[in-house]
Amino acid sequence: MPANLFREGKDDTAIGAAIRKAADKPVSDGAVTDAQGSHYFGDLQNHAVVKVQAGGTAPETLVKDKRILWPDNIALGPQNWIYVSANQLNSTPAFTGAGDEGKPPFFIYRFKQD
Repeated sequence: MPANLFREGKDDTAIGAAIRKAADKPVSDGAVTDAQGSHYFGDLQNHAVVKVQAGGTAPETLVKDKRILWPDNIALGPQNWIYVSANQLNSTPAFTGAGDEGKPPFFIYRFKQD
């Protein structure tokens, strides 16, 4: 959707009419977009990081590992490195209804995108 609609003070109807679905994505928390317009999401249900190419391709799993508990805060680094924190948010009282069940150590993982 063109951001200029907001800057021009268009009404909700005009803004709503301009919204288009770009692609499917997983249930996610962290996300980042690269200079080419591809989007990277933490895939909470699969302990993974996925990529949706610019133009709206189906999500492609880049890395999947059971240690990536609640992937969040994805960052793109130099030389195709991708960083993601495993923050274990699903083990906090807001999700468990009990005490904090997170288990240190907590990690930031990195992997290389080819």
